[in-house]
Amino acid sequence: MFEPRTATSTASAVSRYRFVQRLATGGMAEIYVADAAGAAGVTRRVAIKRVLPVHASEQVFTNMFVNEARVASTLQHPNIVQTYDVIDDGGSYSIVMELLQGLNLMEFHRFLYKTQRGFSIRQALYIVDRVLAGLHYAHERRTHDGRPLEIVHRDVSPHNVFLTADGGVKLLDFGVAKAAQVLEKRETESGVVKGKVLYMSPEQCQGLEIDRRADIWAAGVLLYVLLTGAVPFKGKNPYDTMRAVIHDYPVSPSSRVPELGPEVDAIVIQALAKQSEHRFATARDMQRAIGDVVRQHGWYLTELEFTGFVEGILAERGTRPSDVQNLPDDLIISEGGTEQLARFPGVQHESGASAAETPHAVVEQVGGITIVRLRGSIDETFEPDALIPHLEGVVIIDSEAVTRITSYGIRGLLTLFGGAASRLAGVYHIRCSVALVQQVGMIRKLLAGGKVLSYHLPYVDPVTGNVFTELVSGMRGEAILESRKAPRIACPGFPDRTAEFDEDESSYLCFMDDYLAQPPPHVASVVDALAIEERRRQVEKAVSAMGTEVWIRRPIDETYRWSSAFAGVEGAVLVDMSATPSWTDAGLVQLVEAVRREGPDLTKLSLVHAPAPLYDNLRKGALAGILDSASSVRVHARCLICNAPRRVALTIDRLSEARPGAVLDSAECPTCGSAVTCNEDLAHLLPSTPGKPEKPAKAPVVKAPRKRRKVDRSRQLFWIAVVLAWVGLIGLVALLAFSLIINLMFF
Repeated sequence: MFEPRTATSTASAVSRYRFVQRLATGGMAEIYVADAAGAAGVTRRVAIKRVLPVHASEQVFTNMFVNEARVASTLQHPNIVQTYDVIDDGGSYSIVMELLQGLNLMEFHRFLYKTQRGFSIRQALYIVDRVLAGLHYAHERRTHDGRPLEIVHRDVSPHNVFLTADGGVKLLDFGVAKAAQVLEKRETESGVVKGKVLYMSPEQCQGLEIDRRADIWAAGVLLYVLLTGAVPFKGKNPYDTMRAVIHDYPVSPSSRVPELGPEVDAIVIQALAKQSEHRFATARDMQRAIGDVVRQHGWYLTELEFTGFVEGILAERGTRPSDVQNLPDDLIISEGGTEQLARFPGVQHESGASAAETPHAVVEQVGGITIVRLRGSIDETFEPDALIPHLEGVVIIDSEAVTRITSYGIRGLLTLFGGAASRLAGVYHIRCSVALVQQVGMIRKLLAGGKVLSYHLPYVDPVTGNVFTELVSGMRGEAILESRKAPRIACPGFPDRTAEFDEDESSYLCFMDDYLAQPPPHVASVVDALAIEERRRQVEKAVSAMGTEVWIRRPIDETYRWSSAFAGVEGAVLVDMSATPSWTDAGLVQLVEAVRREGPDLTKLSLVHAPAPLYDNLRKGALAGILDSASSVRVHARCLICNAPRRVALTIDRLSEARPGAVLDSAECPTCGSAVTCNEDLAHLLPSTPGKPEKPAKAPVVKAPRKRRKVDRSRQLFWIAVVLAWVGLIGLVALLAFSLIINLMFF
């Protein structure tokens, strides 16, 4: 076996290889079959990838090519093509690799398509499992002193997955993809985009830094393609495809192939999560998930069975010499062109659809269905005209983020649905907010003739005043509407305390005729995909030029690993807890520790709707100096009209209002909009000297400065009066002297 070598420019290194034939030419290199001469006359047939002369003179590219290839030569795994040598023939670089006989996955898939066939579920899972095994091995590689190499393939696609005649699954070009991207970037800037954009992750499409999770995304796309014969994201052109990758959601695999089931959907959806932190952390984790599904459904496939399948296809196709380690030209797409991809017959493939966004709504396409996400207060600023052109076909309205609907907002929604009515094929409402259900009880037209699939039930904690909701759907939602009785549930964080329903049951639960417990399958699959994505957004982090924002939409308790949510944050950080339903003391302690751990790297910490104990804990430590004075804290209150306990938010500068019995001018009841009175004293949370940590002070120490300040002020007034009197006297004397001089001169 050849040992990995570093690049060398000696003539003897090149003379060891006798070129037999050229196999193929791509955009970056050409492939040759060669015989490698060893000791005692032993020869071995190898493949040599040589950089095209047109690129050999590009120093940045060649340096990267050699360095990446040198790293690839250290990878020795049954699912990665072996790199034996890197040679320099007078400035023309080449990589010596093991010679593979068979077809790459793209060519293999094309042949199956032409013969009206495709990969079975077992075969698709087997191939992706082997790809993940190779990826995990490379991702985990370390130097001799234990430092991670941080290898990322960057181009996991059917072009770079090879099925060998003996049933092997090999990853090609591991480590060379980064160098190839240098060329692709230049070509992209001149109007040409590679077809492999179909497998690029959102962060790659946006030109952001990537890590191993970009490869996991590509593996998810590969699994989707092999299972369904369709690509999950497809636009009218490469740039529209990148838009779809960043913003759109794919049709669930089971909606295309029903026998796959929700377990396979869950794997694909997690691998294709928009935020990399929501994907599988490692390729091994995705492997385990696939293994669980295989065991659950009995989709076992032995290596011998897979080998027989590959051998049969290669024999049927007729393996030609040019098929040895076949490297087809890269798919190059000009503006307005389309790439060719092997697909299953009879499968509908969709183009990306335009999305619209306003301050009150986001419109996107998921699986051929239009999703409208309403948010905030729907009032006179709501703009229906901007949304009407985007509503057509089957539409799903998600109103979970709607906090209030005014009379102006009702008119706007009716205008929206009326303007698009002629193009609508069906309307479904999911996660209906309390604000929408309240209005629907009086104005049925707000449903636009559609059906409610799920809705929120409003509850309040009778002790703390914490307002929260329970989402119900399916047969349970139907039973509640039939009985017009809200179920008894426990308060979040207090399982022994029963929550109170925060509405009149008879008037709130009055839309039984507009409810649908079992939606059509294609709608249900999209709703399920949205629900899975929503669960992954319970703790979300976004980084921008302004800083880092962390949204917490789940209970703050000890079951979540809070250190992972704040790992690596720096600069200005905003933590939004306005959607946090509850918390426990242990959870708050863990969250505080997670934030303090990153304290040295923070310059500003802003809190939105923070629990009072959390703010109290943070302000006493080293973070007090960077706490934003515009932060807000939750306060226990009671509504003056409905007399229900409420939890409202006050900014730090308004905490002086937080006295028992005081009316909170800057807050209102979230249900009826009436004034609320404070139920607790939070004066102890008032900030001390800005920029300095607070120190506990004894009562006498606090009073003494006040007394001294009063005495000092009186003395100041006395001396000011004395000075003014003298100034006045001097002025009077000067005036008299001036008058005397005038009289002497003229009289």
